[in-house]
Amino acid sequence: MIDNPIVDFLERRRSVSALALAGPVPDAASLARLLAIAARVPDHGKLSPWRFVIIEGEAKDRFVGALEAIASAKPDTSKLIAALRKLQQPPLCVCVISATSDSRIPEWEQILSAGAVCMNLLTASLALGFGANWLTDWWAYDHQTTSLLGLSPDEKVAGMIMIGTPLRMPEERRRPNVAELTTRLGVKTFCSVAASELANAPIRQASRLGASLRPSLFLSFITTSLKMHWTRIHNAPKSDRHTAKTRARSAVQQ
Repeated sequence: MIDNPIVDFLERRRSVSALALAGPVPDAASLARLLAIAARVPDHGKLSPWRFVIIEGEAKDRFVGALEAIASAKPDTSKLIAALRKLQQPPLCVCVISATSDSRIPEWEQILSAGAVCMNLLTASLALGFGANWLTDWWAYDHQTTSLLGLSPDEKVAGMIMIGTPLRMPEERRRPNVAELTTRLGVKTFCSVAASELANAPIRQASRLGASLRPSLFLSFITTSLKMHWTRIHNAPKSDRHTAKTRARSAVQQ
């Protein structure tokens, strides 16, 4: 296996706790570079269904103060205010807004593109030597809060990327067993599922779809499909069998 520093970095990538972020932060040129990298994501239809809101300095302090006021009028006030520490501590927050539009591109794909923006921004920040964390909390879903950020009714917070300099490096955490989360589509499984889907379709239609497969798969596919057809005919009431068999033979002959 060829050594590659990019792959090595991705294998070791680790988010830094928002409570362990402090200054300095990226300067204007570095932040512009990070945002440009963040925007280099898959974007079906080239819609750019996302935008950025930079939260820092005095504006960030005022924003946190407004959230404290909002939290004070809600149940579990102390819990909500405590959660604001994750927003208050990091010196820089880049809020990624999912801004979907009415388009032929499914809304879900547009939302996923915004998620890719968050991941790119997080990864690029870490690659430049800063600490970063992708967060959401109650404030990301509260209507009063999103109004403060200038979101329209159709927009949502995809993520708040907290950026700063790590006060301490994070320890590695337990990772999922990828093998347990991975399956492989098998040829036999595909033929069985595809044939099942066509069990109630005309045999000519099944034959045409089967013919689109590689020759090595065609026989298995069409045999399974035919078996399902004849099984359905055999289990049908006697009064319907003659008509069904006649139609099936006619379809094969055609």
